[in-house]
Amino acid sequence: MKRIAILMLFLSNLLYSQTGVVRGVVRNYSTGEFVAGATVLIEGTTFGTTTDKLGWFEIKSIPSGKYNLIVTALGFELKKVEIFVFSR
Repeated sequence: MKRIAILMLFLSNLLYSQTGVVRGVVRNYSTGEFVAGATVLIEGTTFGTTTDKLGWFEIKSIPSGKYNLIVTALGFELKKVEIFVFSR
């Protein structure tokens, strides 16, 4: 199984609400190539998305808190990362 590397940018929502945004890119750990079509989920919630053709994803309106971000893709190992979402 191949491994996934995740580069994430944690950004607060500009509307001064109690939610935040998680943005990032999913890449093949060994080759550095982008992983298109990977599934990115926030464990225990209904928040999730898939990566675009360049491996980028964005999940908006996430309530502030601590979560596990789960990334899966066909042919790759599941990757779980603890994240913190902050509001402004």
